[in-house]
Amino acid sequence: MNLKTAMDHFWSMNEIHSFNSTEIALYMYLIRINDLCSWKESFKHNNSKIIASIKVTFKTLANARNKLKQAGMIDFVTKNGASETLYSLTFGNFTEARDEVPTKVKDEVYSKVSPRFGKGKVYTNCINNSSINNSSINKYIVKGQEKEKFLFVSIKNLNDYLQNFKGNKSHFILAYRFWKLWIEENPKASHLLKADVYQWVNTMKLIIVNDQNGVERMLAILEHFKRCQAKQLGFNDFWFTTISSLKAFRKTGKDDVKQIDKIAKEVNQTAEKQPEFHLAIETAIKKFKQYESSCTPSKQV
Repeated sequence: MNLKTAMDHFWSMNEIHSFNSTEIALYMYLIRINDLCSWKESFKHNNSKIIASIKVTFKTLANARNKLKQAGMIDFVTKNGASETLYSLTFGNFTEARDEVPTKVKDEVYSKVSPRFGKGKVYTNCINNSSINNSSINKYIVKGQEKEKFLFVSIKNLNDYLQNFKGNKSHFILAYRFWKLWIEENPKASHLLKADVYQWVNTMKLIIVNDQNGVERMLAILEHFKRCQAKQLGFNDFWFTTISSLKAFRKTGKDDVKQIDKIAKEVNQTAEKQPEFHLAIETAIKKFKQYESSCTPSKQV
């Protein structure tokens, strides 16, 4: 293990979890300390030193390390009254799996339709054919047949789930990130609590591949929705608060214009007015392409 491997792992997982600045600072601090410790399996560190180094309160530190633990990035053990915490970096099978993946994705499909963040490009699939963890399976009956249903809310460790996911990983990540935004905004919405992973991933596939909207367009909308959730000035949250499912993107209004086209138009207009937002979209697209290049093309969902 080394700093480069740890950082590569972190930025790849950041595409899924969208870590905030404190979580990024904490993880970078911990891998630096572990590097100084010659990469021990676990190491103790004083909480006060961390708080002083990354300039946060203890509550903010606690929230950040809980988020990193939930994401499968670290593990830690605390004792009441103790000034030190026992930390360990939990890479799972990420490094081994990534080393077996080609550096370039084969058979890339480019289909430019319109400039900027319009219909954009259609990218290849990123698939992992490992067997899924049965603990996340819920059985239900459809037309007399028993089917396997995978709920987003049943995912306990997203890192492990992603490694074993049987399907298009790029479509999964996009579907998951939209679902996560919506359920944070509507935590009691039944259709979000019952959201089936494969149904949402398949809908994302229809949006990107069949409807030719492209990954770029979806990432731009996602970045817009994130700012709507944060209630940033200059971002109209009408669409973010009006729709809360991927299927709604595909609906057509009375004017025969699809809702996703109306949303994308508004996103483009906002990006033209706000250079920082435009740059954020470009950065998100660049990072997502880097993630896609680390995946293995295989059978589609």
